[in-house]
Amino acid sequence: MHLRKDEIFKLEKRIKPKRFFKIRKLVLKVISCFSGMIFSMISYIVRSIISILILVILGIPLFFILVIRKTFARKRIFIQRDIIGKNGSRIKLRYFNFRSYMLRNISLFFYVITREINIAGVTIKDGLERTLGDSMLYEDNPGIFNLWYVRNSSKTAHEGKYKIEWEYVFKRRFFSDMMLILKSIPAFLYHEEIQEYKDTLSLFGLNIDNLTMNQAIELIHSKIITNTKRKIYFVNPDCLNKIFNDRAYYKVLDNGDHIFPDGIGIKIAGKILKNPLKENVNGTDLLPFLCESAVKNNQSIFLLGGKSGVADKMKKELMQKYKGISIAGTYHGFFDKVKENDSIIEMINKSKATILLIAFGAPFQEKWIDENFDKLDPIVQMGVGGLFDFYSGNTQRAPRWMREVGLEWFYRFTREPKRMWKRYFVGNPVFIYRILKFKFRNRVK
Repeated sequence: MHLRKDEIFKLEKRIKPKRFFKIRKLVLKVISCFSGMIFSMISYIVRSIISILILVILGIPLFFILVIRKTFARKRIFIQRDIIGKNGSRIKLRYFNFRSYMLRNISLFFYVITREINIAGVTIKDGLERTLGDSMLYEDNPGIFNLWYVRNSSKTAHEGKYKIEWEYVFKRRFFSDMMLILKSIPAFLYHEEIQEYKDTLSLFGLNIDNLTMNQAIELIHSKIITNTKRKIYFVNPDCLNKIFNDRAYYKVLDNGDHIFPDGIGIKIAGKILKNPLKENVNGTDLLPFLCESAVKNNQSIFLLGGKSGVADKMKKELMQKYKGISIAGTYHGFFDKVKENDSIIEMINKSKATILLIAFGAPFQEKWIDENFDKLDPIVQMGVGGLFDFYSGNTQRAPRWMREVGLEWFYRFTREPKRMWKRYFVGNPVFIYRILKFKFRNRVK
């Protein structure tokens, strides 16, 4: 009898945990389901309240303005557009008939309330913009605010629209959507309605190449395969301020084969002059694309510049990140430009490097390239400023979100206030003044 009781007790002991875990699993599943529903409901209520406020404060006044305009000018109030909604469904949206992107999109907040679109999401697209395998992008509603708009406005959308959309989908969280909405505010200031691009942006007599990052890489590769030697320089507002006091530097830049636009300041200059930039083709963003191209096409790179050991550290970092990359050689930038110059050139030529990156800082690197261009064998010779410090790990670059909203300059100021305050808080306003003066003089002519 006692044995039977013991057996029953042991059996109950074995069964109870299983039952307990099953019940626990079911309870957690129900809680998870309800918490998801509650979060979704709260999220919708918050989105709706924001949308109603925007429609009341901005939408209704803009609607009456359009009604008055229609009465006197016979212009339409709305522009209709067919777009792709959730799960590939077709939706008709009505935009306010304004030229301004911001004003035009105010009417879309009505569709947030009707749950046809979100405040933040992937870009709103019509059927022609779909690509094979993009169904996951449409698992949720598209959004008024989107990551592509932010990066395209600041000209930092180097990855391309499709990759940026996927990046948003994989990294999407409630907090990241809130950040995206906040980042869209400065993006409105940078955004340009003009989509017709000229090949160059003319500033103070210098012709700056107007191209995308991919076009810049293609240009570099084309010069290498045709064995056409080229001097490539980057200019930012600080560089262009220097040409007014250093005419030799101006002549060197003017004598260069290509000048690439570097920084939000050049983008703003293009907007003021109604000659918009395609992208901000700065050296720091260009290097990863350049390294990938070099690996793919068996091209080698020589690193010349920075303090002692910096180029070597950068080499190690690049070799770890880009498997198969060929760094032909390295040397610091503090050599005697008179006594050691010939031996440095000989070392570079012996390395058989295809691309030479020189980091002495402007205007010294550009002047050195100009003076020694014919003696050097590398086909592409580029002045890259403080690039080595970033890629060696010596200097931390601004977070991506700061670069997206054009605040990289402010981050650099916070890191080096003594060195950077004059460049940004004196130099930037002087640059804008010179751009406005340049615009006025050209208009008078």
